[in-house]
Amino acid sequence: MRITVWATGAMEARRKAETEADFRAAKNGWPKPKARWQLQEVK
Repeated sequence: MRITVWATGAMEARRKAETEADFRAAKNGWPKPKARWQLQEVK
């Protein structure tokens, strides 16, 4: 899934993206990955 966030730095962006991914997974009944989300920065 693609998640777009606005942030002032990379760490803040990662935190926001992980929070949004957790929210979407819970909303759809998907399990959270045990090894955290694999995030990729797109420029």
